[in-house]
Parts: sequence; C-alpha cells; structure tokens
Amino acid sequence: MEAVKKQEGGLYQKVSCRLLDNSKAKKDAILDGLDWLEHETTGRDVAMVFLSGHGIKNPRDGTYQFLPHDADPARMNRTTVDDKELKMFLGTIAGKTVLFLDTCHSGKLMSGQKGDTRPDTDRLANELAEADMGVIVFASSTGKQFSKEDMEWGNGAFTRALIEGIAGQADYTKDGHVSIAELEVWIPDKVKKLAEGSQTPVTAKPKAVEDLKVFHVINEKKGKGGK
Repeated sequence: MEAVKKQEGGLYQKVSCRLLDNSKAKKDAILDGLDWLEHETTGRDVAMVFLSGHGIKNPRDGTYQFLPHDADPARMNRTTVDDKELKMFLGTIAGKTVLFLDTCHSGKLMSGQKGDTRPDTDRLANELAEADMGVIVFASSTGKQFSKEDMEWGNGAFTRALIEGIAGQADYTKDGHVSIAELEVWIPDKVKKLAEGSQTPVTAKPKAVEDLKVFHVINEKKGKGGK
C-alpha cells in the first residue's frame, strides 16, 4: 500500500486507500471495502484492487471463489467471496478499474472437497475484462499453477514483480511513468525468472482500452518530481 500511497501528488491529486491484512481480511470486511470503493470512485478516477491469498474453483459450477481469513471449508458457499460478488462491485465502478490478483490454489485447505478445486483464474480474468465489465486484470498465475513465495522477499513472486515495476523498473520508455502495457511486459518476464519458469502470470483487458499510465516513477532523492 505504501508504494501506491506515494503516488499522491503525481499522476493522482489524491490517493485513498483501505488496507485489510491478515485477520482483518474477513468476508464482510472485503465486501464492505469493495462497496466503499464503488461509492468512492468517480468517472475521472482510477480504482485499484489488490487481492492476495487463496482461490478455489467451485467443483459444482466452476465459478471462482476467493478465500478470506474466515473461510470455512465446511461452508464454502457462505464464507467465500465468489466471482459474482467481484463482478457486481468491480463491474459497476465508474472510473477505470485495475485488479491485481495474487492468489493460488490451497490444496491443503481443500483436501476434503470432491472434484477439481483449482481456481480458473483465466476464466475470471477474461470475464472481468469483457466490454460490459471493463476491468483490467493482472493475475499471478493460471489456475493450474502455484504462486511462488519466498521468505526472503516477504511476499510472492508476482507481488515482488509488481512492486519493482511500480518503482520504475517497468518504465521501458524512460518517460517517468509506468503504463498498463509496460506492466504487461515486465510482470511476466520478472515472475518467470523468479519462479524459474514454473509460474505464468495472466493479463486480461478490454480490447478498446488505451495504454493507460497508472504509476509515476518517484525518485526518492528528488521526490515526486521524477527522475
């Protein structure tokens, strides 16, 4: 969140954030946060959502479900955030919307469930990117893969790649900004190296979307003025 908060005064006049970490990330709190974002965002704003954790595929209908902190394996349909809820909130946000989805399958948690519960991340990303939804989606991996983490990083390969990209390493054009197209190139390339080829990030976006500049490269020595 700190990396995004620093953007205030650059591309964005104001940056409003709401953080739900660890035990705070319960289902009701996540839905409240999405509802807050929907009402906070105007047509001139850019809304960004970062979801990190585990995801599963409902073995009955194949839908995607995000597992919050209070997810109960015995009551998955009542205690997860499903794709319908994500679409309901993200698809009605007035401004441009970008979703960063750093989730992978939790085989241990779902060991008692019947059927294939590996999340279909590709399907969710493509559905959110459809014209009527218009969401730009960056996902950490396909549903059949595990998202690599390392204690030395303090997070996963996808999150590390995203943070480094925001900091300026994805600024291929050297114009002091990081765009959607630049993140599309940087994130998969960096994750491939970090995960040694075992993880493939997924990107989906509306066909008509412009190459939106989403981050301003901040030189810590000079401040928000650029390089």
